[in-house]
Amino acid sequence: MLFLGTGSAEPSKYRGASGVLATLPRSGGNAVAPLSDEKGGFVDSFEKSAAPRVSRDERRERYLLLDAGEGCLGAMTRLLGDAATDAVVRRLAAVWISHAHADHALGLRALVAARGKHAAAGRSGGGDCGGLLPPLAIVGPRSIERWLARSQPATEPGFERGRAWTFVDARTLEAGG
Repeated sequence: MLFLGTGSAEPSKYRGASGVLATLPRSGGNAVAPLSDEKGGFVDSFEKSAAPRVSRDERRERYLLLDAGEGCLGAMTRLLGDAATDAVVRRLAAVWISHAHADHALGLRALVAARGKHAAAGRSGGGDCGGLLPPLAIVGPRSIERWLARSQPATEPGFERGRAWTFVDARTLEAGG
């Protein structure tokens, strides 16, 4: 788990809005290794050395973002570097928004737009996302869906609902099912 921010009414360089990046287990229940640097070591969020290299195994990793407060994409870039952030955005399986407060959801637009740019690059043959990306699953309160649908013009490249993102109302999910 990587804490991008732990909550703040006013984000600063020392404390950001809510966001936690989790590496999902592979099928079979074994957790995957976190992003690593060129020497195979764990990425040290305070070390600004060479950007992490994305290995073949890491391309199969999937990630879950728990809340997407304002600046979560920037925090990811500061902590992981550009290459690893791009890999995470491409391999993001879902974003879970806990509740409809700005400090938990304002970073969602930038994240969807970044994901859309990677998907567009894959459709045009550019980039390294390995073809088409599935729509980003966003789970949360229904008001988040309405806000996201209205907050960005559908004409913006990579932001189209159904192609760039889908929504699941959290109230429709059942425990243990």
